[in-house]
Amino acid sequence: MKTKTTPIKRLSFLLFALLLIGLNAPALHAQNSAERQKLENKRKKLQKEIAYTNGLLAKTRKSKKITTRRYQAILRQVEARQELIETLREEVDWLDRDMQRDSLVAEALKDDLKQLEEEYGRILRAAFRQKLNDNSWLFVLSAAGINEMLQRWLLLRQYRRFRKRQAALIADTREMLQSRIQKLEERKAEKTKLLEEEQAQSEQLARELSEKDRLLRNLRRDEARLKKELQKKKADQKRLSNAIADIIRKAENKRKKEDRPAASNPTASPAANANPAMDAPSRRFFSLRGRLPWPVKKGVVVEEFGTHPHPTVPGLSITNNGIDIKTDPGAKVLAVHQGVVVGVHFISSSHYFVIIQHGIFYTVYSNLESLHVKKGDKVSKGQALGTIYTNPQTRETELHFEVWRNKKHLNPSVWLKKK
Repeated sequence: MKTKTTPIKRLSFLLFALLLIGLNAPALHAQNSAERQKLENKRKKLQKEIAYTNGLLAKTRKSKKITTRRYQAILRQVEARQELIETLREEVDWLDRDMQRDSLVAEALKDDLKQLEEEYGRILRAAFRQKLNDNSWLFVLSAAGINEMLQRWLLLRQYRRFRKRQAALIADTREMLQSRIQKLEERKAEKTKLLEEEQAQSEQLARELSEKDRLLRNLRRDEARLKKELQKKKADQKRLSNAIADIIRKAENKRKKEDRPAASNPTASPAANANPAMDAPSRRFFSLRGRLPWPVKKGVVVEEFGTHPHPTVPGLSITNNGIDIKTDPGAKVLAVHQGVVVGVHFISSSHYFVIIQHGIFYTVYSNLESLHVKKGDKVSKGQALGTIYTNPQTRETELHFEVWRNKKHLNPSVWLKKK
């Protein structure tokens, strides 16, 4: 025989289910919010980078000279915009999933509300027939005996409590349903906005891809000039590298000479002699790996560290001992960490460059047109070292930045904090 669920049992079950949902909701909400926030942060970061690179490209477009650097900047812009479009699609997918969850919850709430209202109506009709609403005490007092009177009183109390709880549950369910419906409408508006932005970004991407192809065709028409420029650049890089290595070699010899008496001093503390290759300034610098501030306030990396194919000439490769950062005309170069200036030098192709020592580590800042420091100066983190050179023909402002450990090149991107 099928057991009929009483209104009180159903109410208890609903309250228990809502309690479980309530306990899990904060964790689910926090997880979903974190995922959405991560996507939003990524989108805003890419939008900021694209807007900045747009400004740099607008300046270089005023020059009639087409350069490899201009091509590299538009290439980076294309990559950033493609990543932005992908992020927008991920956000739309997230919204779709969130709306699907809310739709399911809204449908369940609608069903629950309908059943609650029907059940509440049945109880009210039954109470009306029993005249519990208007003559409740008469109902109790008209009992045949004390036991029946007590049972009727308990039933009446249970009925009133149930009515109160049922009315509150209906009101809460209506409120939750309305909240879900409102959230769905907001999500739909967000999705529409994201889709419109994705369309706009796709159209802009098509224009940039067209510009990239046009620049590449123009550059390849003048391949002989590019090869000649590449040979000159390699020779300039060699001169710069030799000059840097010579200054670092002298600084290293001086450091080792100064460390020798301390190492032979029997009264020196064990901590000081524990790792003579990594003194206090070196340890401080090493501890900031991946967290060093950028040497410019704003900028875009247009050439990464290491050996890679030439961007426009097939079959040729280029090697970069550091990274090249495109920035605004008149930009100041900033020390990434405290240290001592061990070298200031001028090479016609690289203009001024500054070398700062941080124990066994060195940072190099090249292509400066003016200086604010001299050899022997102690500098602090974020201190302006000079102004970066702007090419008057191409209107490009570019800093060459290197990180060394003793006499070895390191990848600066690994040391700088992620933007």
